[in-house]
Amino acid sequence: MVYEPVYVPSSSYSSSHDRVWDSALGAAGDAGVKITSADRTTGIIRGVTSSSDVTISVISQADGKTRVEFTSKGPKGHDPDLNDRFTSYYNRRMGR
Repeated sequence: MVYEPVYVPSSSYSSSHDRVWDSALGAAGDAGVKITSADRTTGIIRGVTSSSDVTISVISQADGKTRVEFTSKGPKGHDPDLNDRFTSYYNRRMGR
């Protein structure tokens, strides 16, 4: 079994950190990620799907924007649309 990280390009938004955090957390659940830990202080959300380990980072930047990074690791090709689902649900929750 081969595990490869799959990255969604990080995105920066000028919305409040809390709104971005809540949207990322909700979008993960919408995308089928079972949350195993969420630490608002560090900005790290961890979870699992049936085939992948997921890490979402919500990072406050010096310019006031908040960056979101989504990474999943699992068997190559097992859940190829996980990143797209997360991004779609995240954008919907952010009103985009």
